[in-house]
Amino acid sequence: MQENHPSTIPEIRHTIVLNAPIQKVWEAVSTSEGIAAWFMPNDFQPVLGHEFTINAPHYGISHCKVTELDPPNRLAFNWGKDWHVSFELKELDGKTQFTLVHSGWNTEKTTEFGEEHKLVRDRMDQGWGSSVLPRLSKFVEA
Repeated sequence: MQENHPSTIPEIRHTIVLNAPIQKVWEAVSTSEGIAAWFMPNDFQPVLGHEFTINAPHYGISHCKVTELDPPNRLAFNWGKDWHVSFELKELDGKTQFTLVHSGWNTEKTTEFGEEHKLVRDRMDQGWGSSVLPRLSKFVEA
């Protein structure tokens, strides 16, 4: 959990249940090819400390670093200069509970692309929920 400071903006958290086994979901969220299929082009490798990039449409390249790796249950990485993203997977009788947490939001900071966190956070929250996670679902349930 993040500490509660006046300038801190609540983390983004989405939990969905995917009709796919945990290993299939893990491969979708922990390989470059899998991540590219539902999220963004990247040069990710599932290696603790690996520095990689993701290519966000309309924004360009963001630098990232793998900070946690616990196959097939948890993967986390720093995204850009301020954000931290984690993927948490839990097996549920042949299905997978998937939780995304996107933290590091602060009212006093701007992104590498010059936008205020408080504006970007709402757009990202909506994007994760209405676009990105449904693409993950479609990809692993196919």
